[in-house]
Amino acid sequence: MLPVLLGIAAVSVLSIMYITYMDVMDKREMAFQISREYLLRMETEGYLTDEAAEKMISELEEIGATNINLAGTTFSQVEYGDKIILNIEARIPMDEIVLTNLFNIDSRKIYQKLYINKSTTAKN
Repeated sequence: MLPVLLGIAAVSVLSIMYITYMDVMDKREMAFQISREYLLRMETEGYLTDEAAEKMISELEEIGATNINLAGTTFSQVEYGDKIILNIEARIPMDEIVLTNLFNIDSRKIYQKLYINKSTTAKN
């Protein structure tokens, strides 16, 4: 009976760890979708406008991103066919599961770094 109970406990812990991992993956995927949307806007306008940058930052903050840095992003208009870059660095919160002993499970929040670097050509 003891091996069965230990197996159930182990499967429960692994399930919880998987669910928390998938939450982080969902946030990363949403950040990549947001970046793609704004990269397409940059294609049509030739650069990332200040208004679009503010909206993108607020959308990233809605999914939990902090310390958002857009250094390296094209903020001045370029000519048709020139390269434009969208560079995002941020931190995404993640719950980390810590097993201190067999029956003591602790959760703490850590921040995982997120790097998104995309480029395309201007079509303005």
